[in-house]
Amino acid sequence: MAHPPLHSSLHHWSLARIFSLAGGVLLISLALASCNKTPPVIGKWTGVVAAGPMSIPITLDITQTKGQLQGTVSTSQSSGSMEVTDLAYEADTLKFKVPIAKMEGSFSGQLKDDKKTIEGNWKQGQFTLPLTFTKTAEAK
Repeated sequence: MAHPPLHSSLHHWSLARIFSLAGGVLLISLALASCNKTPPVIGKWTGVVAAGPMSIPITLDITQTKGQLQGTVSTSQSSGSMEVTDLAYEADTLKFKVPIAKMEGSFSGQLKDDKKTIEGNWKQGQFTLPLTFTKTAEAK
C-alpha cells in the first residue's frame, strides 16, 4: 500500500492543531516544574513573642519530605522542640498549630516579598499577639 506524499500529510495538520499541541506540552512542562519547586518557607526562622513584660524567643524549623511540609518549634522556655501540626503554605500564607497542654497555639502569617520575613499573629486561648519570623538559615 502506497503512502501519500509527506506534504499532503502535513496539509491535514492545521496551524491551530500544531499550536494546540505545543500549548499542551508547555502547560504540562510548567506544571511539572512548579511541582518540583522548593517552597521559600523551608529553612530556619526566628521570632520573638512579647507577652506583657516577657519576651519569648521562638525558633521555627521547616523541612520538606516527599513533598510534605514538616516543622518544629522551640522556645527558650521549652526543654526541646515540639512538632507543629496542620502546617500549610499557600499563596504566601504560612499557617501551623502547636499542640500545647490544655491550650493549643496557632500561627498565621504572610511571607513578605523579600522571602526572608513572615509577619503574622500567634494565637493562644483568648490572646492574639504579633509575631514576625526572620529567616536565619536556608534549607539544607
